[in-house]
Amino acid sequence: MNRYRVGGAICFAFALLLAIGEGLILVMPGWYFDTATVMRDMILVPVFGILGIALWIAGTPFEKRAREFFLLMLPVFVLYVIVLFAALFGTSGFWRVSGGMRQYNLKPFETIRLYLKAHQNGSLNWTIIAANLFGNILLFAPVGLALPYFIPLFRNKLCFLIGLLGGLCVIEYMQHLTGRGSMDIDDVILNSIGAIAVFLIVWNKRAQKRWVRIGILKKREGKEEPA
Repeated sequence: MNRYRVGGAICFAFALLLAIGEGLILVMPGWYFDTATVMRDMILVPVFGILGIALWIAGTPFEKRAREFFLLMLPVFVLYVIVLFAALFGTSGFWRVSGGMRQYNLKPFETIRLYLKAHQNGSLNWTIIAANLFGNILLFAPVGLALPYFIPLFRNKLCFLIGLLGGLCVIEYMQHLTGRGSMDIDDVILNSIGAIAVFLIVWNKRAQKRWVRIGILKKREGKEEPA
């Protein structure tokens, strides 16, 4: 095994350990993980997973890269989904349910405004605000890479936007129904920003041609990409 694959394997192992730790939130409801910890792991799992894939593919012969990229993306995406569900429906979600009443907000930018107001009057620490606002932006960012990769239909901008917004609205409603979080339109806005930003970077025409040149997308797939 060459040094690139060794480095990739180390990154995969680290991402796996983080995902297992966060996955315990779902199966052991008595455990408590604070929001900042969950958000941190939400960022680290895909970061180390993608870094591991990049290192592994760098040590892979060109003709095998497309197949191995798929085989690596699949488990990394599964790990990401585990941590995502832990963040959305795990113990950490209970902090958003107060006094037995399920909170919700359907007014755009209202929650963001309240966060900023709380910071101005000193009632909320800036690190907590940053963890929630920037954490929500990064929360679904990997979807901008993975969803169009696994489902080529979503490489079309309009299809991706419709699918993303529809999925986020369903998730928010499920949080409301299960009492594992608050239904908040601001979450949809922030989550969308991260996913759309990654989509525009990764799936524009020039980037897709680059993926074909380095061998992680098959040539025929690259030619069929929508505008």
